[in-house]
Amino acid sequence: MKNSVTKILFPLLFLSLVTNLPSFAQQSSDHLYMKVDYFRATGPQMADYLEVEQEIWKPMHQERFNRGIILSWDFYAVFAGDQADDYNYIAVNVFDDFDKIDYYDLSSIASEVYPDMDLGALMERTRASREVVRTEIWKVNKRLFKEGLTSPQGAYATARFYKNKKGNEGKDAGLTGFEEGVHLERISQDRLNSWGNYSVVYPDGVSTPYNRIEMNYYDQMIDLIQPVDLTVARQAFPDYDEALLKELLKQLDHSGALSKTEVWKRLDSIGNE
Repeated sequence: MKNSVTKILFPLLFLSLVTNLPSFAQQSSDHLYMKVDYFRATGPQMADYLEVEQEIWKPMHQERFNRGIILSWDFYAVFAGDQADDYNYIAVNVFDDFDKIDYYDLSSIASEVYPDMDLGALMERTRASREVVRTEIWKVNKRLFKEGLTSPQGAYATARFYKNKKGNEGKDAGLTGFEEGVHLERISQDRLNSWGNYSVVYPDGVSTPYNRIEMNYYDQMIDLIQPVDLTVARQAFPDYDEALLKELLKQLDHSGALSKTEVWKRLDSIGNE
């Protein structure tokens, strides 16, 4: 009988949770996209690639940010991941205009930042410094971060890649008042810097190993091993009984088939303020 009552209460509970979340910065948008580039650089090539990315391209990303082409740029190294993956660096650009994703106005930007540099030579050095493993485009479903921030920060991030049923990338993504409340509680305790939920727009298809990514952004490494458990759920929702909290946590665990998990270390960024 108790389980039946619990199931009946879930829809009403989620509605009440959404309207009673802690006051922190939240962002949900139908027009924020992320271009995620996966790169590989090893051996002597690695030093040249880091110089190209951080010393040559970063000023151009700054100019793209200044012009409003991108909202932010982040550069990560894979700290821990699947041995089957052949990339070790990730660059993430965030856009609010889908039409500007593909190197919009690059010639003008390069001329502004490096008036005496040949763009062809720059692109050739860039290509020689690393291998582009693949590129993905993600849609921002929801992001939570500390008050005063405009985008996720943190020194480390865990990326959890899920496979959801087609059409349910956002619906089954655990985008409920309960999950938001739990993550906002973690943020309030400084156990979490930010949180994001994203859907893969490209590539698409049944053969793709994942179509949704959940990112947890942390200020320090020790926070990665702090569990999302009954204790933090109680702290977020002290008025709900233990049985209900356990059931809600169980529902989150079944939000999709986990494909893989990685830890990324942030090496550089622009626009994360």
